[in-house]
Amino acid sequence: MKNIQFVTLIIAMSLWICCPSCQERQKKEGKQKSGEQKKAVKIHEEEDEVVFNFDKDTEGNLPEGWSSAKTGKGSLGKWVIVKDESAPSKPNVLAQMSKENLGYHFSIAVADNTVYADVEIELMFKAVDGQEDQGGGPVWRYVNADNYYVCRANPLEDNFRVYKVVDGDRRQLQSVKLTIPSNQWHIMKIKNIGNHIQCWLNGKLYLDVEDDSFMEGKVGVWTKADAVTYFDDIEVETEGLKYN
Repeated sequence: MKNIQFVTLIIAMSLWICCPSCQERQKKEGKQKSGEQKKAVKIHEEEDEVVFNFDKDTEGNLPEGWSSAKTGKGSLGKWVIVKDESAPSKPNVLAQMSKENLGYHFSIAVADNTVYADVEIELMFKAVDGQEDQGGGPVWRYVNADNYYVCRANPLEDNFRVYKVVDGDRRQLQSVKLTIPSNQWHIMKIKNIGNHIQCWLNGKLYLDVEDDSFMEGKVGVWTKADAVTYFDDIEVETEGLKYN
């Protein structure tokens, strides 16, 4: 029996060696499988979602890969990593801690290696303190400290607004009156496709405008004047976006 199996194996090997078409077919199949694997890797690489939860960043410092900027008068804000037991993803959050700036002053923390056109940003924020102002929100299509879009919630004024800042001049695009409690976490989301901007607070769509001042730029977070605000779980998506 073993001899028969051995002879059968020898015959099969001889036929394969003498059959160039068989060898060619096997090479094609191998290339096809390799191509499928490469395609799968490429699809995975194109899944454009970035999440910042700051849990591996060093407490007391600005997160690695982020920069501090400001619009208006005054000095730079104090953007640092702090620990917060109430954080949506413990232990760290990104906080604006300075209370020194008042009036027309906007503190900004920007993720350096981000330049997006169509974008969706979802984040958690908590208004902690501030006598003149509280709260904040995301910036996007950030060209520089004087040109960008921003959506912000203000617990002191009980309103939710979207602005554009052009050459340092903040211009309101839309506003709605809302009760926004301080010292508790809220979820904010913005979506900007083409010139269409939509903004949600705690899962409800409130702001819906069109503007074409900026077509691409960086993303980040923003506060006004003396607002002390915590941010966490900043999710940025840029692929497969659709209007709601």
